[in-house]
Amino acid sequence: GVQTCALPILKMGKVKTQQELINEYSSIEMQQRNEYLKGNNITIEPSETGLYFIEEVAGKGDFVKAGKTALVKYSGSFLDGRVFDASDRHEGAAPVPFPVGQHRVIPGFDEALQKMKKGGKAKVIIPSSLGYGSQGQGQIKGFTTLVFELEVVDIQDTPAAPLMGGGNHGGPARK
Repeated sequence: GVQTCALPILKMGKVKTQQELINEYSSIEMQQRNEYLKGNNITIEPSETGLYFIEEVAGKGDFVKAGKTALVKYSGSFLDGRVFDASDRHEGAAPVPFPVGQHRVIPGFDEALQKMKKGGKAKVIIPSSLGYGSQGQGQIKGFTTLVFELEVVDIQDTPAAPLMGGGNHGGPARK
C-alpha cells in the first residue's frame, strides 16, 4: 500500500530543498563552462551579465541597435559541440531576422547582437542565466550554457508588429 512506497524515500536521508538543487545545478554548469573555456583557451572576461563575446570579424558601420532587425546566420551548440539549431537548417537556409532589444530572443542573443556590426562574426558563450534559465526549452535542459557562432549579414528597420500573432521564424526565441 501507501506505506511501502514511502519507505525507500525515508531511507535516502535528507531531501534537498529547491534552493540547494538550484545551487548544485548552477555549480555544475559553472564547472562545465570553465572546463570548456580552459579547453578552448578562452581567457576573455565575461560582460557584467556573464556573456562571453569573442569577436572574430569586426564588421563595418554602426553597431546593431535596439529596435532594429538583424539578419543573422547562426549556429547554436552545446558545450560538447552538438549543434541543436542553425540558420541553415531553416527553410531556404537564409539568414534569420531577429528583432533586437525587444525581448523577442534570449537575453544573451540580444546582448551579443548589439556588440556587432554588419558583416561582423562572433562566437558567444551564453550561460543559462542569459539563455533558457533553470527550466530549459525543448532539447535544451535547464542550467545549460550554450555556444553560438553569429554572423550579422544585414541590419534593417524592424517592421511594425502585426496585429495578429506573427509566425515564429525559429531560432533562439524567448520562452
